[in-house]
Amino acid sequence: MLQGKQVLYKYEHGSCVECGFSANQAEYEPRMHRRFHEIWRLGVKAPIESGTILVPAWGNSRLVKYVYNMARLAQEENGYDFSSFSPRSDRDGWKRYKTMAFLKAMGGRFVGYAVVRMTSTFGNYNWQEGKVSYEEHNQRLPLVGMIFTCGSKRRKRIARSMVTDILNHYRVGLQDLVWAVPFSEDGNPFLKRLYNEETIKVGYV
Repeated sequence: MLQGKQVLYKYEHGSCVECGFSANQAEYEPRMHRRFHEIWRLGVKAPIESGTILVPAWGNSRLVKYVYNMARLAQEENGYDFSSFSPRSDRDGWKRYKTMAFLKAMGGRFVGYAVVRMTSTFGNYNWQEGKVSYEEHNQRLPLVGMIFTCGSKRRKRIARSMVTDILNHYRVGLQDLVWAVPFSEDGNPFLKRLYNEETIKVGYV
């Protein structure tokens, strides 16, 4: 453990076990880790007090910077080697798939983040069998690539409320949502509870 300001940070496999910040970088830049950890725990300061904001990846919204910051929190914690929201890399592709970020604000901070795009390639996943076969369909459905909640805001039904926001925006039922695989350590039990371990639709980002 390394001691931060009133906090003890635990490191395993080269990174903070909570926020994912690099242990090597934290050793030389402890203040940067403290700041990052605080944002991971409490959320990114938002221009609104509460509510949900939608940010299209193909637009030029000033809100994109908030999406980048939330995406980085999710990326660091989970050790992803890719960005979940990077519109500048392939703007035409993002527009074609209608990629949209959902930002959930509470108490003047963004504490929830989700990325959704449209897909016509998906299959049914059976929890008991653990098998799925993908097919191309005539209809396009919203695919949830990620839902992330800041550290201190978990198990407070924020992720569930974001699912409701997504359903309302796309005007679909829960059974018509497609979920990106593989599921994360937190995502697996969340989806099992959400669907009561019934068959769900899955696809790839």
